[in-house]
Amino acid sequence: MDGGELTDSERRVWAAMPAGTRATLAGLPATDLRTLLLTVARDRATTVRPPDLVRRWREDRLVRPARADPRALA
Repeated sequence: MDGGELTDSERRVWAAMPAGTRATLAGLPATDLRTLLLTVARDRATTVRPPDLVRRWREDRLVRPARADPRALA
């Protein structure tokens, strides 16, 4: 965890975190880490407005509507 193998963007993100955050998260059991990440994702999703989502859909290649019909999946 010396940061030698990190990309520039990863280094930037970890530098913004309090000391010890990476080690603490790495030490969590997988289920606890998943719970934490889902909570963060839910909290962030509540702040997204429809115009923001449309903008991200246009500008971010990783944000796309699902190809599957949710009604068919249900």
